[in-house]
Amino acid sequence: MQRKQIYGLVMAALLGSSLGSAVQGAEVNSAALGMVYAVSEASQPATKDNKAVGVVGEGVKEEAATSTVAMTTAKGIQPVLVSSVLTTVDNKKLNVPQGVTVFDLKRMITPQGMIDGTAFLSAKQFNEEYVNNIRQLAKVKEVNVPELQQFQGEIFRDWNAYQLRGEDAKGVHTAYVVDVALGKDYIQGERAELKLTKALWQALAKEVDGTTASSTNIRGGSLNLLDSLETAQRATGIVRNVPDATAFATSADSEKMFHTWQFMKDFNTTVLAENEAWLASYPTSYSSEAFRQATIDGYKAVKTSQDATTFNTFVNLYKDKFVKAIVADLVNHEKQLAKDATTNERAKEKLAMSVKVREGLQKFFATSNLEADTLGQIKPVNSKLGPALYMDSRMALTFDSYEIPVGSINVIRFEKEGPVFTFLATNDGDFNYWEKQLKATYGIQ
Repeated sequence: MQRKQIYGLVMAALLGSSLGSAVQGAEVNSAALGMVYAVSEASQPATKDNKAVGVVGEGVKEEAATSTVAMTTAKGIQPVLVSSVLTTVDNKKLNVPQGVTVFDLKRMITPQGMIDGTAFLSAKQFNEEYVNNIRQLAKVKEVNVPELQQFQGEIFRDWNAYQLRGEDAKGVHTAYVVDVALGKDYIQGERAELKLTKALWQALAKEVDGTTASSTNIRGGSLNLLDSLETAQRATGIVRNVPDATAFATSADSEKMFHTWQFMKDFNTTVLAENEAWLASYPTSYSSEAFRQATIDGYKAVKTSQDATTFNTFVNLYKDKFVKAIVADLVNHEKQLAKDATTNERAKEKLAMSVKVREGLQKFFATSNLEADTLGQIKPVNSKLGPALYMDSRMALTFDSYEIPVGSINVIRFEKEGPVFTFLATNDGDFNYWEKQLKATYGIQ
């Protein structure tokens, strides 16, 4: 799974989008946890030795510790919602330290009933869409990669999402954990994406830059704003409902954005080079040991992922280039609008709006940033679940002068069935607490 998609899935889980409309975007706060405790305890069946018996999924029973809370649904399912045991995506049990509880975000109780995340974002469905999108793009005539037109593979196996809640003398601490189990073919999927992305961008560059015959006849350094940015975005994201590669630059009424296109080409060249460096170390066939070493080598090959100064320089460089490109194109557009505004009231309104948009963009990007404080080195470690890789980062998101400090910890295991990526995210003030708790949970020294 490519890094952009991993973190996309993480953000989707953290924002609650995988939990359905009843709880979408809502944080599970202390009051909600208290409600779940109260409701669950009221309905918890009495069992021998005061133990609660729960079922994870359909028909799979387990015994939980005394502190575990379970709830019986109409179907007889008893998902463990609040527990002192973290059940990993590959069904391994880890006791969390005293004072820490695990809240299952994939299966949670709301006033409308139990939410089952698999109904909204199943790994099987995600895998099918991923494979089908690769096949679809490979058949586009401008791309035309025959060997990928029947692409098959297991990329995604399963996912879980949890909220962790901890208490100590300093107060209450909250973190979110996403567990993603990938298949043995996930690197083959990455390589397919990379190949298609390069082919698509080559086709786009030929079309837009006028090096091939084009029905849209784009020449002289101009480019349609809406269509070109949409196409560039699709090309960067790839395998997401990508249409015919010649569908851009067809609306004569949209602004022309040559500088923005040049920025997108430059940025994409850098991203593709990093992805190639990252993938170069991986062998064709999956094996846990070979992929563990290849992950270390690939991580080290991309400087922006391991050095905070390099990362910050990269972000600032391309942020500045992006702003300058858009501003330059808007200024050129405003010059034409200014000529038309003398006789056209609509052009006068467009000119005023363009000036506001340009000034707003400049102000926003001048006061917004993503800056890393530390990017921890990737480290081989031993854990209760076997060999693993460990890395962490601490950074701050700034939006219009509002700062959101974020800390994250990643643990990667390479199992026989495929790798398991574990992502923990918290606010930076709770980072030290959760670093200690996660290491204790996984037995990482």
